[in-house]
Amino acid sequence: MLISAAGSGWAQMQALGPFDPDRGLPQGFQITQASIYSGGYDFRPPETAASQAAIQMAIAGGSASVGWYFPGDRSQAFVSYDVGYNANLQYHQLNGLDQVFKFGLRRKLVPRVILSLDAVAQSMTFNGFLFQAPAALEPPDTLSGAVGDRLPTTVVSSPIALAVFGTEYRAVTGGATLTFLKSPRLEWTFGAHASRLFPTETNASAANSQILPEPLFFEGATSGEASAGVSYSATPLTTISLKGDYLMITSGFSRDELATLLFGVKHTLSRHWFVHTEGGPGALREAVPGEPLALEAAYHANAGIGLNSRGQLFSLAAYRDSLDLFGFGETSTGGDFAWNWSRADGSWSLRTTAGYARLQGGTIPVVEAWIGGITISHQLSLHTKLVLHGVYTSNQGYAPIGLGELAGTGVRMSYVWAPVVAAKPKQ
Repeated sequence: MLISAAGSGWAQMQALGPFDPDRGLPQGFQITQASIYSGGYDFRPPETAASQAAIQMAIAGGSASVGWYFPGDRSQAFVSYDVGYNANLQYHQLNGLDQVFKFGLRRKLVPRVILSLDAVAQSMTFNGFLFQAPAALEPPDTLSGAVGDRLPTTVVSSPIALAVFGTEYRAVTGGATLTFLKSPRLEWTFGAHASRLFPTETNASAANSQILPEPLFFEGATSGEASAGVSYSATPLTTISLKGDYLMITSGFSRDELATLLFGVKHTLSRHWFVHTEGGPGALREAVPGEPLALEAAYHANAGIGLNSRGQLFSLAAYRDSLDLFGFGETSTGGDFAWNWSRADGSWSLRTTAGYARLQGGTIPVVEAWIGGITISHQLSLHTKLVLHGVYTSNQGYAPIGLGELAGTGVRMSYVWAPVVAAKPKQ
């Protein structure tokens, strides 16, 4: 979670994700890309003895992405739909669709006031989770700690998601942010987001045949967050921020309310390097069925370092929070790492990422997980490329409730066709 510079939108409205008019994406309906892939993975479920071989699976499938884009100086908007079919050649009961629907709107109401609306609905299979592009790969200077960054919009990229959701993840989230650019150095932000993680639906045939382990019993969770903050550019190199945040998560395990007051600093070390930190005290009220209402002191803290230069991107961050995003009432600890590199001509690129997450002290004693991945891309022509993706995941949990040790590796080769080629950003 990083803190955006206070004056970033003073002269011109900040770009909406990848749909910056300077990048030259055409307006209107577009088929952004289509791909086919094949590969495989193996894993060792909890029921498998250490002396036995891991279960191996071959996979194949394809995907397509379409959208409508409106890049402009005063208004920017997009609607996109990504769909992919995952076929398991050994166990057909694991076949399924990955679907992601996204909507975004950014509107400059008056010269100093910007309204942003966003919504995401997604359903992801076991294969889709393993080979997705983790959130850690987003450029650090485009991330913001303003509003909604602790909601389950990023739960699917958590290493623990595989242990919790099992064969399928389904969620929907949306919200609004209002930004007031008081001056080139002072910025106010107000916002609210809501999210729903749907209950786990275990594939009985897969579980009974020990193809996949039973996921952690999950009844779903509903979240809401409201936030108000201010950021100020104290010097050309240092931005400070203060944010009040209220987060509520309701699940079958508990109802948790967390209020925090967060102070943040982002400092530019050099032309490309920067560090950031955010944290502060709070109050946590937890209502567990059958137990008295509990009110206790709470906190949130995160820190990291980043590099963003021509040809490469680096990010390393860690966090600790008094509340988890799944509704278990756990203390949450974790971190992520990412490093991206690409040749100047764009013919080759490399992406690496790793993440760790741990939940402890609430409904379940402890759950922890690791995930790491590497992606190598080679541009074959203006519109086509080959992508090789490798992944490793491992989690450990509390066996009496159905979650034991699960470790797996996978590899996938994709052929990607992208008919729309964006112009290079203006320097």
